Amino acid sequence: MAYSDLSNLFWKQSKFSKGIEYGLHSAAIFKQRGIKDMDYSFTLYVIGNNYLSVKDYPNAQQYFKLALAQSERYQFYNNLADIYIALNELYTITGDYAKAEVNAKQVIRYSTLLDNNFMLMQSWLCLAKLQNLTNRPDTAIASLKTCLQIAAENFGDEFFLNQAYKELGKCYAATGDYKNTYAAFLEYDTLKDSVFTAEADQRIAKLGYSHAVKIGDDIKISGAVSMDENGILTATGNLEQQMKNCYGDLEKILQHYGYTFDGVVAENVFTTNMQEFIKVFAYRNSIYKKQFPTGTWLEVKGLALQGQLIKIDMEAHKAK
Repeated sequence: MAYSDLSNLFWKQSKFSKGIEYGLHSAAIFKQRGIKDMDYSFTLYVIGNNYLSVKDYPNAQQYFKLALAQSERYQFYNNLADIYIALNELYTITGDYAKAEVNAKQVIRYSTLLDNNFMLMQSWLCLAKLQNLTNRPDTAIASLKTCLQIAAENFGDEFFLNQAYKELGKCYAATGDYKNTYAAFLEYDTLKDSVFTAEADQRIAKLGYSHAVKIGDDIKISGAVSMDENGILTATGNLEQQMKNCYGDLEKILQHYGYTFDGVVAENVFTTNMQEFIKVFAYRNSIYKKQFPTGTWLEVKGLALQGQLIKIDMEAHKAK
């Protein structure tokens, strides 16, 4: 199982070649030992995910189907829901919308059996996107209403709610219902600030750590770097602008949790060029107007992505 876990980890880290290598090695061990359990099904599914990510659609389909056969045989509902979601994505990408819809409905079926509202809400959203993509906005609106009804009480995930309202606005626009189009996009815009943190959480969760952790009146924020919403490096070669982008992102995170820079008690700066940072660090005077936090400045050989010149993490406290 260790090789399967590593394959899954490599997939989350976008190291797909390694993910395929370790996944295939794990599958060979399962086959050699004659083990056909839930872990074996999961391994086949992970291999499929890695192939899907490198756009090797025939192999992705092959391993998803092998995983599906294994899970259907033993009724591994959790695995089945995940596999059907992956197949829906595969068939949507390859333009086989009829098969994509069949698989989306299967996700709804198993999410219902699992009594998993989080997955069920995503399933209806997935189906609605497909229906709108195939020029059935009225049907998509009905699916989105079901989606939002499931998420009505204490759903707690602004990312998928935001996506649902965005899709709903597009559907209403396609039908010429501009009053409801405006209302849906207004809700979408209202959720945007919360989604900033939700999207960031999704990106960095793939690397195995949390974006921010709140403990009592304190919050600890993982290092901010200069990236756009798609995780692409910004301000290449410009340390000063990368620093400003870091502080801009950190401010949004602080505001999301109800903090300001006045509450920051510790700040750590990691840079690949300390001399250059010393030339531009005075910008911090516009950030910390009350007092400077404690902290450390450290020059490092490199950061997570090539081209990143600075990373800033911090801790904040809110007095009662």
